[in-house]
Amino acid sequence: MCGGIDYEYAYEQGEFYRSQFLRFGNLDAIEKVIEYGSSALDLTPNEHPHLPIQLCCLGTYYDDRFRRLGNLGDMEKSMEYYTHAMERTPNDHPNLPVLLSNLGIYHNVRFQRLGQLEDLSKSAEYYSLALTLTPDDHPDLPRRYADLGGLCGDRYHRLGNLDDGEKSIEYYSCALALTPEGHPNLPDRYADLGLSYNDRYRRLGEMADLEKSIEYYVHALSITPDGHPRLIDRHGALGLTHADRYRRLGGIDDLEKSIKYQSLALALTPEDHPDLSRGYAALGGSYTDRYRRLGELDDLEKSIEYYSRALEIMPEDHPGLPRRYANLGHHS
Repeated sequence: MCGGIDYEYAYEQGEFYRSQFLRFGNLDAIEKVIEYGSSALDLTPNEHPHLPIQLCCLGTYYDDRFRRLGNLGDMEKSMEYYTHAMERTPNDHPNLPVLLSNLGIYHNVRFQRLGQLEDLSKSAEYYSLALTLTPDDHPDLPRRYADLGGLCGDRYHRLGNLDDGEKSIEYYSCALALTPEGHPNLPDRYADLGLSYNDRYRRLGEMADLEKSIEYYVHALSITPDGHPRLIDRHGALGLTHADRYRRLGGIDDLEKSIKYQSLALALTPEDHPDLSRGYAALGGSYTDRYRRLGELDDLEKSIEYYSRALEIMPEDHPGLPRRYANLGHHS
C-alpha cells in the first residue's frame, strides 16, 4: 500500500476507518485501520518526531481488535508497539505516563490470561513509573492510584503477602480521596476499598476491617445506578460481609440483610453468568444460618433448594464441587 502515499495520508485514513469501527463495529474497518496504521509507520522516518505517535497509534489499533476479538496475539502486538513508543519518548514528555500506564494494563491483562508472575511484576513497574510521573493536579492521578491498588490486590491474592494487602488499601484510599463527588468511577473506588478491607479481615480477623468493608460497600451500592452491570457484585459483596458479621457477632439484623442482599444479587444474575452457582451457594448458606438460629423448616427447605441449584449448574471439573456436595449432604 505504501507506493504513492505519504505517512500523513496513511495516518488520516487509519483514523477515519477507526472512527467507523468505533461507531459501527465493522470488522472490515479495523482491518483497514491496521493496514493504514502499518503503512503510516513504515513511511515515517526513524528520526521523525512523530515516530512515537505512529507507534502508539498502531499499538492502539491492535488493542482495539484485541478488545473486540480477544486474540492474545493482538495484545502482544499492541504491547510491542507501545514499548517501542515508550523507548523513543523523552522522560519529560506529557504522554509518557499514558504509555507507561497502558503497558501496565497490558501486562496485567496478560497476567489474568496466562498467570505468569513476570507480567505481574512488569505491570507493577509500569504502574509505579506512571504514578511517579503524573503531576499532582492531573485528572488521571486517581486512576493511577486505583491501578496500583488493583495490582497490589491481585498480587496479594496470588502470593498472600500481607504487605501487598496493606498497599492495596493505601493506594485505593488515595484514589478515593482524589475522586470528586459525582464522578462515574466513585462507586468503584468505594467498592475496591471495601474489598481490600474485607481481604485483610479474612486474613487477620480484625472487626474494624470488617466494619470498614461494610461501610465502603454500603457507599458503593448507594451511588451505583439502577441497571449498572456491577450492581450484582455490589449486592453480593454486601450480602457476604453481613453474613461474615453475623457469624462473628450473632446479630439477627446482619443475617436478614445477608439474605436480602444475596437475594437481590441472585435476581439480577443472568442464567449464563459464571458466578451464578456461587450466588446460589451463598444464599443457601445464609438460609442454613437462619434455620439453625430460628428453627424454621421453611428456611431448611430453601437452603436445600439453593444448594441443589448451585450443584446442578456447577461444571463437573470445578474444584469446589466436593464442597457443594458436602453442603447438600449435611441437609439431606
